[in-house]
Amino acid sequence: MLSKAVTTYGSSISGHFILPNRFKLHPGSTQTVKSISTQRPETYGAEATAVCDRNVKNNATNQVYIQHILQKLYSSNPSQNIACGIDQTIFDITITGVDDSVLTTLGLEKGQSQLINQNQSEQLERLINNNKKACVENAGGTIGNTLHNTSVLSGASTTLFGVISEALPGNRAFHYLRNSFNGMNLNDLCLIQGGQIGCAYTLISNDSERTFGVSLSDVNQLPAEAIKALVIQESSCLVMSAYPLADESQPIYAASQRAVKLAHQYHKPILMTLGSANLVQHMTTELQNYLSQNIMVVAMNGDEAQALTGKPDIPTAAMKVLDYTDLALITDGKNGLYFCGYIDRPYSFQPYEYQNNGREPEQSIKINQYTKSYPALKINCLSPYKIVCHEPACMKNQDMIVNTNGAGDAAMSALIHCLRISDNPFSPDNKGSALPLTHTTFSETAMYANWVSKQVVQQVSPRLLKAL
Repeated sequence: MLSKAVTTYGSSISGHFILPNRFKLHPGSTQTVKSISTQRPETYGAEATAVCDRNVKNNATNQVYIQHILQKLYSSNPSQNIACGIDQTIFDITITGVDDSVLTTLGLEKGQSQLINQNQSEQLERLINNNKKACVENAGGTIGNTLHNTSVLSGASTTLFGVISEALPGNRAFHYLRNSFNGMNLNDLCLIQGGQIGCAYTLISNDSERTFGVSLSDVNQLPAEAIKALVIQESSCLVMSAYPLADESQPIYAASQRAVKLAHQYHKPILMTLGSANLVQHMTTELQNYLSQNIMVVAMNGDEAQALTGKPDIPTAAMKVLDYTDLALITDGKNGLYFCGYIDRPYSFQPYEYQNNGREPEQSIKINQYTKSYPALKINCLSPYKIVCHEPACMKNQDMIVNTNGAGDAAMSALIHCLRISDNPFSPDNKGSALPLTHTTFSETAMYANWVSKQVVQQVSPRLLKAL
């Protein structure tokens, strides 16, 4: 029986505080720090790219803007349990210099993320040990990375729900615990007796293409009873990924459903990352419905956005994603990222005029329109209006990129840091008011997420190694 095999890894709950009600800034208020982004009249398509290129900011100016953002965030986020999350506990191993013939032998499709069996996992271990390939090991998992980074950025505690195998000196469970930031509460991980945490192998070919092989081991054996109501009640939000929803027969699916139910019960916003384009393609309709019913913020990359919506490009996909959720963060590799959401039209700041591309009949896509405004819940807006904010990549020299693993997780953690979630936007007390969802404007939030992501890709680890 699972209940006999699983015990609580630690029992104390640390870092949880009742969240104070703070002053609520109206979206139309003028008592804000001057917006960090210059208003650049970007339009969709080639013209937008040209205008972006003409408006690339120098590093010194960027640093000034980031200081303004940090002043906003650190003056408005008291120490608290800012987030809790549920994750498949994964250890990352990056292997460089992998020939295509090795991928063929392993039966892996180049450039894709795929589950591997025990035999493939053993072959990869022999590749590491016998051929002495250059490899780097780090604690991983998309939600684990996100919570770790959120604690580093905010100085607040986070709590992770997941499984852990027996942590013996030198084994991967030991290194997972050791490499996690001490602000990240791991007391509620569940110990799987005789089990193993998962392992994600990143195989980097000579042409820099990345291929992922994931061995799940016992990561899905998280029982529903491991999700503690008190932790969710005293957290500001719940963070999860789409991976636990892929198989209803697994215990982690029931655990995720319990966590979501408790989040609704305590009026906590739920944030989700989509995981992979392959997963989205296999459960597109299910994810669309799930997002519409449960999720306030969703994060994904461009491929996942197009798979979810069926749209041919990221701007139109972003507009469609907002039919399912209130905020969306879409990363687009070297092209930067998109931060999308709703504003209450009567309270928006007036922008420059933008070109109408006419792609959507209900609302033209006008990139970077009203981005000096603050996002709000759609249901609380008298006149909801979709906003698509694009922030170009701030990495000028591609040679400075060391490892792109964890870049999207870093952007998500920055967004969590910006959220006004301790004001509890879903509380009945706030219903009907266009309470801002973030302490920062659309443009400020996008720039901050882009900047944090930049810090991660310049290091080997997928997690932030120090405070910024």
